[in-house]
Amino acid sequence: MIDNGAGTLPTFRVTTYELTNSEFAAAALTYDLTCNQDLVPNHFVFVRGMVAGATTQHGSAGVRVTHDPFGTGDLDVSSGPRVLRLTRGSAAQGVWSGTVTVVECLGDAGASGFQLVDVKRVVFPA
Repeated sequence: MIDNGAGTLPTFRVTTYELTNSEFAAAALTYDLTCNQDLVPNHFVFVRGMVAGATTQHGSAGVRVTHDPFGTGDLDVSSGPRVLRLTRGSAAQGVWSGTVTVVECLGDAGASGFQLVDVKRVVFPA
């Protein structure tokens, strides 16, 4: 349990991870992000990044979460309680770098937090 010094849990835990050229390599379609702590079921993820290049295709630049520890909604189950799998459609344009921000609700979801209801996988046309 996390103790904020007052003996109670904070409502949220927000952690940002920076992925550089060495993590999501040029030929890689997936990357398993190991978070600092076990994820809680009520969480959401922001993914922001880019591929260096003059003509970036969405399949190379667009990275999404495809696995979490709980197999939430349309996601598959990841390899561990701290692991989120990130996937992109193509590695044709090279190395992807960016940030992944994980927001988790540690406190009472009904009183002051949020509850993750579902996750849908949306496939965009080529």
